[in-house]
Amino acid sequence: MLMIRIVMILKKFSQWPTSKILKISLIIGFALPFTVIPMMLYFTQLSGFPAEIFSSQLSFSGDLMKSYYALTNIQPYRIASSLDYLFMVGYGLILYYSLLSSSLGALSKNFKPFHIT
Repeated sequence: MLMIRIVMILKKFSQWPTSKILKISLIIGFALPFTVIPMMLYFTQLSGFPAEIFSSQLSFSGDLMKSYYALTNIQPYRIASSLDYLFMVGYGLILYYSLLSSSLGALSKNFKPFHIT
């Protein structure tokens, strides 16, 4: 029963997503980080956060982060942190649809995800 369901799921992937959806998803995935990072940096600077947003994400010291937040206007910083989720969505789209595209290409001889018609 489980094997039948797996085969049905694999057959569905041979029909969906189409190559057009794959292309659009990859374009959105590549565009999101390039548009979101400058906005994140702008709102981080506007908030007066004393460290770069990327270095602060790698900080695991509670005392250090408390000292950063004490100097920060929290509203613009919250916008910058929210934009970080859009960055992650874009990065996830790139990884997911790239892997899906390559695996579908390996499974199907007729599948051409980057074929320009």
